[in-house]
Amino acid sequence: MKGILITAVIIISMGGYLIGMSDRVSDYIEKYAVEKLKEPDIRNVKLFDIKYLEFTAKYEKAMDLTDKFMERYEDSEAPEVGDAIYLKGKILDGMLQGKPAGDMYREYIEKYPEGKYSKKAQQRINELTTTSL
Repeated sequence: MKGILITAVIIISMGGYLIGMSDRVSDYIEKYAVEKLKEPDIRNVKLFDIKYLEFTAKYEKAMDLTDKFMERYEDSEAPEVGDAIYLKGKILDGMLQGKPAGDMYREYIEKYPEGKYSKKAQQRINELTTTSL
């Protein structure tokens, strides 16, 4: 029992550290990607960084990185562009901006009707529509 408690405390402490320090971790990830990687790995790492920031509720920075990502790769046919559109919807959703979030989910579905997030995006649109009635 004591071992389980110690393990739980360690896990919670590490989680708190990673979430509390997510800005610094993100800065390190971004710097590493630019200095050490080449495309398409840079694109993948930048997308991972956005997901990490969204997960840790660092919405402002996640939004900034998402906008930069979409601007940089807007003419690209890389599938990660669709992921970024969906993530922008999730970030806006986390910021409690339902209408803009719904607009991003709709854009994702229009551009990627068979995309890996299309069902989740449609479900969230339905939820946002239901709650705004």
